[in-house]
Amino acid sequence: MSHFDQEGNYVPNFMDKIGGFRLHYRDWKAAGYPLRGPAEVTELFGTHCNPPEGRCELYDPKARAIPLVGRLGVCRGCGCHVSGEATELDNAIAYPTKKCPLGKYDSVVDPPENEEEAKTPLPQVRRNKNG
Repeated sequence: MSHFDQEGNYVPNFMDKIGGFRLHYRDWKAAGYPLRGPAEVTELFGTHCNPPEGRCELYDPKARAIPLVGRLGVCRGCGCHVSGEATELDNAIAYPTKKCPLGKYDSVVDPPENEEEAKTPLPQVRRNKNG
């Protein structure tokens, strides 16, 4: 079940994040696993998520995308970890198939356009060691 914060803003729960990751992974795989360069990641984060004049209303530098173990810094719009570090593979900004939920920056690699491309198998989430 999704929930809302004290200001009434939607906050993705863990299952929303898993579902979003699966769709994002499919698009990323179909595009050939591209990554943004370090300078672009740093620039996007510094300009849109955490600029000197004040951070984005959706960026929470103290939250974790994965409770207890995830890295600090989360976009409350999509629930993904974001930072200025291009070497972090869990950093949503590093993926050119990912766009800002507020439209501050766009994806530079388009997701699949037709049904055949969209049928790329999604990664399976294992529920237990037997399943």
